[in-house]
Amino acid sequence: MFAAIDTAFAAAGGRWQPGAPPAGQVQPACLKAAAHARQQHQRRAWQPATTPHRTTVFAVAAAADGTDVKLEMVMRRGKSVPVSPDLAAGLAPLAAACGVADMAALARAVAALPCPRQQGTHDHGLTVAAYLQGLGVKQDKLGRLLCRCPVLFSWPSEGRGGVLFSQLMRLGLSAGQAACCFVTGPAIAGSITFEPAIAVLSPLLAAGCKVTNRSGEQLLGDLLKKQPAGAKLLKYGAQSLQRNVDNLLQLGLSKQQLVDAMRQDWALLTRPPERLAKLEAVLQQELGADRQLWVNVLRRAGRTASCSEATLRQQAQALVAEFGKEEALRMVGIVSQVLAVDVIVWRQALAVWRLCGVADPLAVLGGLQLLVADKRAARQEWRLQQGRPGSTKAAGEPGFISVFDVAFPAPAKFAGLVQHAEAWLSEDSQLVGSGPSFDEFSKGLKQLPAWQRLWADAGAAVAELKQQLPPELLRAGVSCRRSRGDGSGSI
Repeated sequence: MFAAIDTAFAAAGGRWQPGAPPAGQVQPACLKAAAHARQQHQRRAWQPATTPHRTTVFAVAAAADGTDVKLEMVMRRGKSVPVSPDLAAGLAPLAAACGVADMAALARAVAALPCPRQQGTHDHGLTVAAYLQGLGVKQDKLGRLLCRCPVLFSWPSEGRGGVLFSQLMRLGLSAGQAACCFVTGPAIAGSITFEPAIAVLSPLLAAGCKVTNRSGEQLLGDLLKKQPAGAKLLKYGAQSLQRNVDNLLQLGLSKQQLVDAMRQDWALLTRPPERLAKLEAVLQQELGADRQLWVNVLRRAGRTASCSEATLRQQAQALVAEFGKEEALRMVGIVSQVLAVDVIVWRQALAVWRLCGVADPLAVLGGLQLLVADKRAARQEWRLQQGRPGSTKAAGEPGFISVFDVAFPAPAKFAGLVQHAEAWLSEDSQLVGSGPSFDEFSKGLKQLPAWQRLWADAGAAVAELKQQLPPELLRAGVSCRRSRGDGSGSI
């Protein structure tokens, strides 16, 4: 039966022809009536539907008894292909060895691989799993690795997986930490070797780091332990990476500044000179920014380089429309991160500060950083600006406040947040106003158009996410919320 389905899909380019009989079957005259009945059932059963996994399910009549067989479709190299019903059964021994319970998810992941790599997973998967367990990868992490990066299991254990794991472990990562790099960035498994990228990044880190008792490779390992996604840098060739590094240095960043920026956003090193030149031109056109300002933006807010030209132009134009060109230019010079923050976030920040009693937030631009979207990132940025390690608490550190902090806490906690902010700004009494009560603040905050738009967007995002989540994850989220007493259990 399944062979007939596969043949029909191949013959029709992945689509059933409504009037065609099931593939591989000859229609004798004596079966004409039965064939007609099957065709009618086929027309009725042809109903494509979208699943929560963003795959497509086609119900087709393929069995003699008139029952339907559902086939899931996945994208492979830009084309929609069916997940063979036999694939999950063939992967069962490998799934058991790695502790994978969701066979359907594993089958979809493997079906998205090119055919030679699918066969390689069947041929070498068990030996690769045993090899990685021998290195020290625990079974729970091994299961996540298999589902996220099945291609790693499609070569002999002494080949791709063995080479790449040994190179990561040479940097000081444990086997489990190396596995996290592949889980976070599965594309790196397509590399034959990481050596070219390591040869570029290690000297850069050694030259740009104040720590003198660690080698460049050890420093690279430290970076990957804290930011496993940074392993995506390792899939770039030496020539490409070196070109990007040289361009950033030629723009005016020192090696130490480049390393500091890399620790905040490793993706900065993946941006080619042409892209950075276009973004610099946008800032020059919209704000009149010079080269030095652009260098400061890259140094303090490297993720700005990940914006598209259209997004960066929109951000700059919004600042100019709100504050004027001269003031917007000054703001970017002082708080470069504002270019990498969505417009609605800083507009909401201004509104919150006004509700906290600061009549003119622009007058306290230096204190505006207290209200941030990501406290951890802001705290690390402040420490680095002071020339201190980003992970070490520093004396005189400001108490950052997130929008979440001011939206939901109890009155006593909210009052403490406002008092902390006022204490930090108390050096200039003109910058401090009397904050409202929590009830007044909360009521006023919810009336702000920016706040209402934010929550409307958040509600739409939650609704979309609920449609996309697999049922088991949706149930897990509901159960978790109920156990915390967070209401009815809706996400």
